Amino acid sequence: SVLYIRAAVHVPAACARGAVRVPLAAAGVLRRMSTSTGSGHEGADVVLYEAPLAGAVRRLKRVSITSSSLTFVFLPLSIFVGNPAMPLVSKSAVSFTVCAFAALTTAVLHRFTHGYLCRLSISADDARLFENSASTAGKAGTAGTSGAADDAADITLKAETINMLGQRKLTQFKASQVEYPKDRSTFTSFLVNKQPFFVHPELVHSDPRLTWVFRGML
Repeated sequence: SVLYIRAAVHVPAACARGAVRVPLAAAGVLRRMSTSTGSGHEGADVVLYEAPLAGAVRRLKRVSITSSSLTFVFLPLSIFVGNPAMPLVSKSAVSFTVCAFAALTTAVLHRFTHGYLCRLSISADDARLFENSASTAGKAGTAGTSGAADDAADITLKAETINMLGQRKLTQFKASQVEYPKDRSTFTSFLVNKQPFFVHPELVHSDPRLTWVFRGML
């Protein structure tokens, strides 16, 4: 009878391991689903804006800096391994011209894309502050709108751009720091401490919070 009892309560090791792994994996999936498809207010940053050309700008900058680096490394070697009949001064002039052109194209590309805003997000706490401010404004009517706006002006925005090396650059600033240029430029939508940023105007209406942040641009 003791053997029967042991057999009845015995659980194979493989089944036991599977019973442990499956719930943990399922829990991880559920957590990821709740973060990505839920309200997004459970600790993860809430994305307000994503640029459609962010991936293309990142790849273009990486290709540009890589080609420029290879040019600066290998082209000067042609002075010593090139045509021996060509004067050294001519070789140096050609090498300098090509290197200067490579540096110029990389600098120009960075000049026009360094302010391209790839992603704009806020923290979960600031997202709740936005909701509370909107709720307060809705209950109080027009009179409460200014007070709610003052509360939302304290939120911290996280702007992601791409530096010259094609790496992510994160800039944090308050919503109250957003300014707009007097002379509207094609590549400048707003300014933060005189640093220009560009957003696609047609995407500003995609989120009410984003519309409020860039209300001066509309």
